[in-house]
Amino acid sequence: MKTEIVNEQLLKMMSKPVLKRSIKVKDISNVCHISVVTPDRFWVSDWNNLILTDTSGETLQEVTDNATLTGPSVHTVTNAGKLLYIDIKGDVKIQTKSKTKVMLKRITNSLRPISLHYCAFNGDILLGFRESHTKANISYVGMVKRYNNIGKEIQTIQFDQKGEILFGDPRYLTKNCNGDIIVSDYNLNVVVVVDSRGKHRFSDLGPPSESGLRHILQPAGICTDALSHTLVVDTFTDTKQMIGKDGNFLSFLLSKPGSIHELYGLAYDYKTLLYVGRESSECTEIVSVYRYINRQNYFLTDT
Repeated sequence: MKTEIVNEQLLKMMSKPVLKRSIKVKDISNVCHISVVTPDRFWVSDWNNLILTDTSGETLQEVTDNATLTGPSVHTVTNAGKLLYIDIKGDVKIQTKSKTKVMLKRITNSLRPISLHYCAFNGDILLGFRESHTKANISYVGMVKRYNNIGKEIQTIQFDQKGEILFGDPRYLTKNCNGDIIVSDYNLNVVVVVDSRGKHRFSDLGPPSESGLRHILQPAGICTDALSHTLVVDTFTDTKQMIGKDGNFLSFLLSKPGSIHELYGLAYDYKTLLYVGRESSECTEIVSVYRYINRQNYFLTDT
């Protein structure tokens, strides 16, 4: 695609990531998920709280009817900076400065919405569901539904081409600029990638055996960058891994394997900045902001 070619010409991986800032978010203990509004404002949640904060770590706004206990990634932000979140009833709400309204009603009591993602490229909304399952060798069966920007359902993704279940516990969702939908599934220990039609492309099971780490993945936070790399936190090995657009393992980002601990939430913003959250109440600074991609054709001012 033309957009992809332009991105590859303008963007280049840096030799190593550069830490831009570290933030202690005062009313959050464990960072499960981050939704970036602007480079200096972002929504962040732990298992109990959802707040809007800035680079000082002060709480600017708080959501009191969120459903963070049902899943770690229950909020996202639109291109216009509006917050979308799953509330305690399982409805998806959209929040503006003046009001909050229901955008998507919960479908059934058995299907629990646990993850949410707004696609900046086309305005689609991805919603991950799970339900208890006793007829298979897994605890849960999951699915992903895609909606347009006014809340109309346009796609359900649940099975691969052979009729096998794709998801068990789709805790985190994202979409890259190629249109692929990428799911971090903690229950099945896998990152599942399907194309825009819902066709299974590949599943990533963790780092290669030659890395010296056990070949297993316990994926948590996930995001994609401007080069269509997938970044995923592996809570089993305490690493953040970079996967290519076709499923090939590229690198351990930020540090050597095993030297960064308790990573969990991830987010990537339009200024090629990566936000990394830690799941640890003992951390002095629990959100770190890095740059690891540079634009090549013009000077980009840091904020």
